[in-house]
Amino acid sequence: MNPHLVYISGPMRNMPGLNFPSFAIVETYLKDRGFEVINPANLGTYLEKDHDPDWYIDRDLDIILTRKPGLMVALPGHGSSEGAMLEIEEQQRLDGDLIYIGWAELRPVDELDMSELANRIDAYLERHPLPLTTEVINPEDWGPPEDNETFTPESLLQLHTDLCDKAREIMKSKNHDYRGGTGDPFSNFRDSVGLGVHPVIGIMLRMRDKQKRIKTFVEKGELKVQGEGVLDAILDQINYLVLQYGMIKEAER
Repeated sequence: MNPHLVYISGPMRNMPGLNFPSFAIVETYLKDRGFEVINPANLGTYLEKDHDPDWYIDRDLDIILTRKPGLMVALPGHGSSEGAMLEIEEQQRLDGDLIYIGWAELRPVDELDMSELANRIDAYLERHPLPLTTEVINPEDWGPPEDNETFTPESLLQLHTDLCDKAREIMKSKNHDYRGGTGDPFSNFRDSVGLGVHPVIGIMLRMRDKQKRIKTFVEKGELKVQGEGVLDAILDQINYLVLQYGMIKEAER
């Protein structure tokens, strides 16, 4: 079995948004820790395809049997899900590791305890340490250049001003999209509540996508998707931070 391949198991039916927010949050966390992740929520559900629920249970069991994840993370409420319990039984039959988050019965999605997962992943990695990355960044590539293009404290502050000015213009142009045709500048971000995700956490997930693009550029020196470069990803994050702070300040009133 592959100790660094993780399968996420948990309830979907009768959950807000099919419990996709919980699956997504755990997937993002595990990938950030360096794992390869199988998230069945990304593979299609009985609400999207022309098969009954049992077909998807069989599909996911086949994935576990053939891919042999070394670790399965069971989300809260797994005990109420026929599919999740069958997946757990298959993982146990294969003698794979299991991490249970929280409780077996169904409870609100917003009670997902990521600190509990983090502690258990730390313990798991002590037994199954991740291999060192084979990609090496030459430290000389990130040192001061040899010519006169080195930043000074003054030019760095000017860069700060220039980037914030550009970010502000982008926010102005996108404000109509943020408002969703209303007078609320946070309107489309509040939609995540319907999926059981706090809007501020939802913005954090969007920021993680931008950070992954920057990580890809740093490690590989290029981005495959055209039309959005590293600068775009950085400017978007500036605006996301402003939006987060605005929602936090609004909640304090």
